[in-house]
Amino acid sequence: MRTLLKRLFLFLGISGILLIMAGCNLKVSLGGSGDTETTREIEKSINSFKAAVEAYDVEGMLGFLEENPPEDPLTIVEGNDRYDKTYETLKTELEEDAPYQLTWRKPSTEEGGWGYTLTMQLGTVIFTRLGTSGANVVVPFSIIEASEKLSHEAETDRGHMVYSMVKLQGTWRCRHMTIHFNPAGNTGSASINSVGPASSQVISKARYNKKRAKGFGLGDPEAFIETTGHK
Repeated sequence: MRTLLKRLFLFLGISGILLIMAGCNLKVSLGGSGDTETTREIEKSINSFKAAVEAYDVEGMLGFLEENPPEDPLTIVEGNDRYDKTYETLKTELEEDAPYQLTWRKPSTEEGGWGYTLTMQLGTVIFTRLGTSGANVVVPFSIIEASEKLSHEAETDRGHMVYSMVKLQGTWRCRHMTIHFNPAGNTGSASINSVGPASSQVISKARYNKKRAKGFGLGDPEAFIETTGHK
């Protein structure tokens, strides 16, 4: 009888441990592994926005956003400064800045071209809320700007983005985006800014006293070139 009870208690103990482990694995999966269909769809949408920013594809950048959101779709935060933008304001700024941005991006072999490139490196996508029709997402990022003509590149920004995502007609779009730029000289905490080691070439001190007035405030070819002593 005692042997039977011991076996029963041992079985219950092992079952309880397995249940706890299963619960932990499920929590990790929903919280950060990105192995569900919903998280994969959202991450695909975020990566499409990343590609559009790098190419300065106005249609692609705007396509990531909800076209008629119930609130301003963009907030830019840097230190104590905060800027909110309406969809129409953002659209106008992006379109007006496009010729300027694309001219700097011309190959250095072409007249007026600097072979400018912008690379947005993204860290681990963190889902703070996840549902079938809505989600809140935090993504650390860093910006690397380069010029083929000058054979020079530097990390020029670092921070994290917060996306409020909604599923509209089968497509995930961003209803509101908050871009948190690290203040000049601050590389941020490892928990949020897990993009990679801070570059020794960060040049934000030289260029981010100005107000981020255009578009998403990601990259500035002219300011980048000026920091190298060229213009």
